[in-house]
Amino acid sequence: MASRFNGDLPPNSFYPLNDRVYVSSPGFSFLQMACVLDLPKLIAYGDELCGLYAFDEKNERGMLQRDTPLITEKQLEAFIASAKGLQDYKQAKRALPFIIERSASPMETVDEMLLCLPYRLGGYAIRQPTMNHEVALTTEASRLCHKGKCRADISWPPIKFDLEYQGHADHLDREDFVADRRRINALRIMGYEVIELTNDQVRDWHSFEILALHTAKTVGHRLQKRDLGLTAERKNLRCSLFAWNASYGHR
Repeated sequence: MASRFNGDLPPNSFYPLNDRVYVSSPGFSFLQMACVLDLPKLIAYGDELCGLYAFDEKNERGMLQRDTPLITEKQLEAFIASAKGLQDYKQAKRALPFIIERSASPMETVDEMLLCLPYRLGGYAIRQPTMNHEVALTTEASRLCHKGKCRADISWPPIKFDLEYQGHADHLDREDFVADRRRINALRIMGYEVIELTNDQVRDWHSFEILALHTAKTVGHRLQKRDLGLTAERKNLRCSLFAWNASYGHR
């Protein structure tokens, strides 16, 4: 992708690989992508930069895991603020309020966006969760999980409500499957209500809206009848996000 920017570039726009080769920093790559992506895809790209995964079409799961984000929300916000006046600054700034840290997979990003983006962008305007919140386990839960702490995928910790995305490729062997069951049961013992989302449920609009209604009710967000249904905005959002994932081989 080639982009042309007029004016001085913000500090830390490039990282050196060696004496001759430089690559775009995460913040500058976000600004560059604002030139070519629609708003939902740009938000999803921001979630990836601030998340714990990276698309990788050669990987069996279509992605790789990261221990830490490439950039935090605050760092990304600061970089974009320093780029005021540059090409597509406005589009980048529009995306910032909807970016959330520490998503661990493309479909976690999709689930959160479908639930939490405002109605005008195709979501249900549910307040943002905490992604991959670290839960310190009680003695009983720790014995079950074989760990002292675990993560909740898409959660609202103050009310102990958690959504867990279960993709087709998320449990490639029995060991992964067993570990995940232990983790979910440990969360339930800790008092969490855990709802498991499958790929089919997310892609089927009727099923997803039932889950959205339950999520909204649980977190205290009242959905009116006018807020429901497969609106044009929801169709566009779903098409955009599923196409974004598919383009990277993640389905």
